[in-house]
Formats: sequence, structure tokens, C-alpha cells
Amino acid sequence: MYQSANQYEKDPLLLSFLNSLQLIIDIIQFVNYINPELKDLQSEYLLFLISQSEIDRPRRNRVNPRVVKIKMSKFKRKNPTHKSEIRDLKKDLEIIVPKAA
Repeated sequence: MYQSANQYEKDPLLLSFLNSLQLIIDIIQFVNYINPELKDLQSEYLLFLISQSEIDRPRRNRVNPRVVKIKMSKFKRKNPTHKSEIRDLKKDLEIIVPKAA
């Protein structure tokens, strides 16, 4: 993803990890069956496809922030306020009905 973002001048944080992973999974089955001359072309095409897989919304913050139980790193220490949030799915999820053309 980083290589693709650099080559096509895009922000790597705006590329979708899941879409990129799916593209790699789809293409990996054909890698062994391609002529060696076409491998460079195929890798360029894969980088192009990954650069086009942008996320369609802003990135969300973590549901559970990074903390540690024992202080040996730069993350904050875990305390009772770090319990998982209780999420109201009816409030958080919004069903978008497609508009008729």
C-alpha cells in the first residue's frame, strides 16, 4: 500500500486495507501461471489497482484506545476508565436507502 501510494502520489492512510488485501488474494492465484516477462506488468497493474482502492469515509478513532497493563512502553497505563464502551447499535448504524434513478 505504501509503495502504491508513493508511486501514484496518494496518501497511504486513505487507502483501504481490506480492498487492497482482497486484490492481492484475487491476483495471487494467477502469479504462477504468468510468463516471466509479464510479471513486472502485472505488479504495476496491481499497484495501480491498490492506489484506486480509497476508503469512502473518514477514518474512525479506535473503539478501545491502546493502553498497557504493565508500564514498559509509550502507551498509557490501563485503568478502570478503559473498559470497552457499550455501543448502541441502533443509534450507531444508519440504513441508507438507495434513491431511484
